[in-house]
Amino acid sequence: MFRESKKYVVRAGVFLAAYLVFTLIVRFVNVEPIGPEGSSVGLAKLNGAVFNRIGGFHAGFYKLSNILGAVILLGGLFIALLVVLQAIQKRSIRKVNWDLKVYILYGIVVLAVYLITEHFSINWRPVIIDAEKGLELSYPSSHTLLSVSVIGAVAAQIRLRVKDSGTRRILLIAVWVLAAVTILARFLAGVHWTTDIIGGILLAMVLCECYCAAIKYRYRRF
Repeated sequence: MFRESKKYVVRAGVFLAAYLVFTLIVRFVNVEPIGPEGSSVGLAKLNGAVFNRIGGFHAGFYKLSNILGAVILLGGLFIALLVVLQAIQKRSIRKVNWDLKVYILYGIVVLAVYLITEHFSINWRPVIIDAEKGLELSYPSSHTLLSVSVIGAVAAQIRLRVKDSGTRRILLIAVWVLAAVTILARFLAGVHWTTDIIGGILLAMVLCECYCAAIKYRYRRF
């Protein structure tokens, strides 16, 4: 069974290595105090140039990214609801499908990673959104991390459960476009450095590939 999921494990390892190397680069390369209140930022020339090009904070894109992020989380909660419904129908959590049980564990891991990144960071936001809070941690972008992690799992469920190839293709395109638009809106909002977004994507892909590996471990048709 492990042979079936090996390629996903390998890809997860590649993304993890890329995330760790990228994080070290952001932490130690071209670190300059270009952030608010003189906060230091890695890859300062790149981050500063892109941020100036965007033109600072944009409230409209910020609100849009929050709305789209909420939509994505609702999609994730819908999959979690399937676990509850199946457990009630089969009168046992043990009889719930493997992929759905793993989904609950996946959700716990994603939440744990999110909480860790919310408290440990190597960068501060390029803008102060709330004057009372002051500087806020920024790397990796937790919004990007959650959006890609949830969409990755939803996409995996679509691949597994939707039998019609045409419908499956349309749904997969739709969910990944939603993720892309959400990330783009977050980027254009000016509340993250470019490296924050990239770091969030890399870390989320580690989690997505691990979830796919767990599904492939049991379902050969996935």
